[in-house]
Amino acid sequence: MFFGKEELIKIAEIQRTHGVDGKVLLNISQDFDKSIFTEDLPVFLIIDGMPVPFFIEHSKSQGKNVVVKLRHIESLEKAEKFVGTEIMTLKSLFDDFDEDEDNEKDIEGYSVYDKKFGFIGQVCMLNNIPGNPVIEINFKEKIIIIPYAEDIILEINDEKKEIQISAPEGLIDLYLEM
Repeated sequence: MFFGKEELIKIAEIQRTHGVDGKVLLNISQDFDKSIFTEDLPVFLIIDGMPVPFFIEHSKSQGKNVVVKLRHIESLEKAEKFVGTEIMTLKSLFDDFDEDEDNEKDIEGYSVYDKKFGFIGQVCMLNNIPGNPVIEINFKEKIIIIPYAEDIILEINDEKKEIQISAPEGLIDLYLEM
């Protein structure tokens, strides 16, 4: 299947090579988390203006960036040819929210209030997992993970830095019992 650039979204750029076996260090776009770079993620390198599919063999976190090994890039010389190349993936993997609005918000530190429990903590991270983004909330030295989905997130108030949610029945209880 062919994908045009209009169906793709930039998630990173190859910053430099890493080692001699074809690994590259990625500079991740600010709206994405390094945890999305898994073997399951379809990636495309833009070569001569065209998206060319590649497969991630493995990835490893390195500070704020990630080192990946792309299949068929087996040497330092091959990897050097791709330095500065954009890495893209399918926009459809990130369609849970309007691309121009909520998915790009920096909500770290926002207070989270559940319809049933009231205040449950502050957002420590928006984890943009493809097809299943989640927010991680600090609550009494525990992390509560809530899907970042329209049917759960009722309202985001940027002025007050608050998020109103309606967590699925039993989800918060599950974390409180741990």
